[in-house]
Amino acid sequence: MFFVNLTVLGNICIDHNRADGNLYEAAGGPPTFLSLFLNQTKKTLLTTIASYGPDFLPFKNNYNLYPLNPNTTNTLGYENITIQGKRSQKCHFYKNALPPEISQDMTKILSTTDVLFIAPLVPYFSPQYINSIVELTPKDCLKILLPQGYFRQFDEDDNVIFRKFEEADALLPLSDFVILSSEDYPDIEDLALAWSKQYATTFILTEAERGAIIINKNGKVAIPTIPIPFAEIVDAVGAGEVFTASFAYNYFKIKDLEKSVRQANASAREKLLARTEEIQKNLS
Repeated sequence: MFFVNLTVLGNICIDHNRADGNLYEAAGGPPTFLSLFLNQTKKTLLTTIASYGPDFLPFKNNYNLYPLNPNTTNTLGYENITIQGKRSQKCHFYKNALPPEISQDMTKILSTTDVLFIAPLVPYFSPQYINSIVELTPKDCLKILLPQGYFRQFDEDDNVIFRKFEEADALLPLSDFVILSSEDYPDIEDLALAWSKQYATTFILTEAERGAIIINKNGKVAIPTIPIPFAEIVDAVGAGEVFTASFAYNYFKIKDLEKSVRQANASAREKLLARTEEIQKNLS
């Protein structure tokens, strides 16, 4: 029977989302949106390893979450404001969002992981820590880096601003795939092209209505999607993580890179047509 044991290491957060006049509070971060896709099948188990505070307890039952109890005072918080497709962000309690201490329980979880997502939202997961995590996974574990957090830093007013990915040389070789967004950093495609000449890693760059680009030592291949008119987009928050979850599941299953990216485009498109808080009611 086909079954995938997945682990996401990184950050969970509490999102305060305002999208074109609609306001809601919900659990956020890559684990939440990865589960939107992965919980649709009984053929997966997703375990989240992330620090959180007591304020996350109302959301905790929707996760297979480690540590079992809060290990910090407040959970990472994001304010996401989207106006006509453009998003601005503030971040709160980011100094609390440190990697959990590696324990025997974590070691056991990682030892049976088929797919590992490395998905920090803040740049506090050091290369030494990530290398220690990777060494605990099986040799054939598929490792997918979502480096969004390494491109972020925060000003004195908690605004999210760009940061150079200083850990790239140490982290990129540890990953089979790196999934990037065109919004992560200026000239991100040029960066991915440069990195692809140095490392065996494959980079997948998502470009919203244009679909995605596969970049590796063989060059680059564009995988288009069917654009959705702006007026028909219901909620864009989390579409990138749904893309990632779909890609990981399908690639692990069929080992076909281009077909898996096409499937991921289709899954992200479906997410754009549904409100996140409506989907979250069905999380289990």
